[in-house]
This record gives sequence, structure tokens and C-alpha cells, in this order.
Amino acid sequence: MRTGGEQLHELHLKYNKPVTETISVRSSVRTYANKSLKDKDKKEIANALQNFPRGDYRFALTDLAGTSAIARKLGTYGVIKGAQNYLVGIMRGKKRKDKTTALHFGFDFEQVILKATELGLGTCWLGGTFNPLSFSGKLNLRKGERIVMVSPLGYPAGAESIYSRAASAVTRSRQRKHWDELFFYGLPGVPLARETAKAYEKALEMVRLAPSAVNTQPWRVILINGSFHFFAAETRYYNLVRNDFFLFNDLGIAMSHFTLSCRVLGLKGKWLMISPGLPPKSGLSYIRTWQPASGYNNQKLVRSG
Repeated sequence: MRTGGEQLHELHLKYNKPVTETISVRSSVRTYANKSLKDKDKKEIANALQNFPRGDYRFALTDLAGTSAIARKLGTYGVIKGAQNYLVGIMRGKKRKDKTTALHFGFDFEQVILKATELGLGTCWLGGTFNPLSFSGKLNLRKGERIVMVSPLGYPAGAESIYSRAASAVTRSRQRKHWDELFFYGLPGVPLARETAKAYEKALEMVRLAPSAVNTQPWRVILINGSFHFFAAETRYYNLVRNDFFLFNDLGIAMSHFTLSCRVLGLKGKWLMISPGLPPKSGLSYIRTWQPASGYNNQKLVRSG
């Protein structure tokens, strides 16, 4: 079982393609071919889910093929069409209100989403736009468990594959916040130049591309003394005063992208709780710090050797 003091950098899955490529091409898919997953893809997802520890939450693959298309549509309030299989995130009762658990949940769920993308499957994070009753009947929920997140897993409608949708990826990139709105140097409001980020530029770009609830991108990253400090930003959608599950889930997704990308890029480090401190009216709430491992020049952030 996970605990609040546990390191948040557990990478449970291995990928056959560079995960940075997968992140770059992934986009939300809402319309699917009306067919169930092939057995080989079901097996791949099922095997992936076995890598995640059972604790405060768990993931399951469910098949709604036995229900009508109308019932499936009502289950996601019409947001998703055609999908028959879903990845379901299940959490134990009160743990939904624990921000560390929400961070872990987003960190792990995104690893499965990216594995599905690598397989050529469409996905779409759904937190508040699904009817839990439509899924609970297909799952053996334990006492106190609650479905908190689902994503369809299926084949996008039409002939295009996930990896051929380059135009969609470009559009999605343009819909994200600009680099200088998310990444800072020393203090909030002082943009971090890409050339200053050096070896970490691509990892930060993968953070910029991370999905979030209503595309709010609530994360902010400040480079201070060679370490990357992650913060949550107050937005119209999020209120930092309350423990919002979706806020910390989104931060977990961004941190998952960063950690996975660092692994691909050979950038070693670890997550710590070492808040640098910010002015009280900054509108930012400290989350975690990525401290690069020794062997790197932390001032210029260039690889040694």
C-alpha cells in the first residue's frame, strides 16, 4: 500500500517506443469504431495492469459489449461514442480527498494511458462526465470503493491510426499554454529560456503537452538552484483552498510525463519535498521537487561525460 511519504517516481511499465514520441502523438479520442478490443490488445492491457500495486486504488479493464449502444452513450452522457472497452480507476472511499493519493493515481493512470496509445488505441480521460452506475455493474466493487476515473480504450473511428494523426497533434500543441506561461527561472513570472533548460527542455515540453481537466494545465515549474520545483496554480476551475482530486490528479499526470521523459533521455534524479518557499500571494501551492542526480552540472544543466 502506498503511503504519504513514499517516493513519487515509480515507473511500473516499459514501452516499446520512445515515450516522448507517444506523448507527442496522443490526443483525446471521442468517437470509436463500434467493436471490442482484439484479444491481443486486451492481453497487453491486462498484463500492464498487473504491474500496479493494489492499495488505495486499483485499475480494471471492463467490457461493455453486452450493453446497447444507447446505454453506453448514456453512461458517458454522450461524450464518447462507439467505445466498448474502458479503463476504470477505482479508489477506496475517503482516499479520494487525500492529495498524495490523487498525485499517485494520476501518475500511474497516465502510464497505462500511454501504453494504450503505444498499442494504437484511442483514449480520453473522463472524471466528471460519466455515470458510475454504468460501469459498477460490470465490476466487483469492494466495500467502500468508488469509481473516480474512466477512459475508453478502442480503435478511433475512420481509417487513421493514432500514429498517423500528425495534424491533430499539431493542433493539440497549439491549444496548450505557451512555454513561458508554465516554466520559470528563480521566481514566478520570470520565463525559463529553453536554452537554460538545456538537457531538460524536451522533458518540460512533454509536461506542457500533458492532458488536464478542461485543459487548465494547473502546473507551474520553477527552476531554482538546479532543481525543478513543481507547483499547482489557482485557476478559475481549481481552488487551492480545497483538496481538489482533479487538481492533484492533473499534477500527477504532468509529473508522470516528466519522469518518463527523463528516463528516455537518460536524466537521473529523484522527487523530494524541499519547498523553496514563495511569496504568500503567488497563487501557487508547492507540490514536489525533481532534484537531478549528481554527475550533472546543475547550473548549466548539461550532461557530464
